[in-house]
Amino acid sequence: MTAPDLSPASVAAVQATPLVTGTRVLVVGPNIWGQSDDQGRMAVVTQLDVMGDVGVQFTDGCAPLGNWYPLSSLEVRA
Repeated sequence: MTAPDLSPASVAAVQATPLVTGTRVLVVGPNIWGQSDDQGRMAVVTQLDVMGDVGVQFTDGCAPLGNWYPLSSLEVRA
């Protein structure tokens, strides 16, 4: 796992992101460990951490049931 980007620009981007618990998202990139197996899966945001990582629970009921993603790997969906 790489160290989080805590530069002022990165922190500002995280703070400006319209994610809250319950937001529906589409996984479009790798998780925080660099694995891209879950791309294309729909999920719901369950946790947000101070480093900008987003915890999600997948809505399709298939394993794994959830994971952690950087903001760049998620698209907000209605």
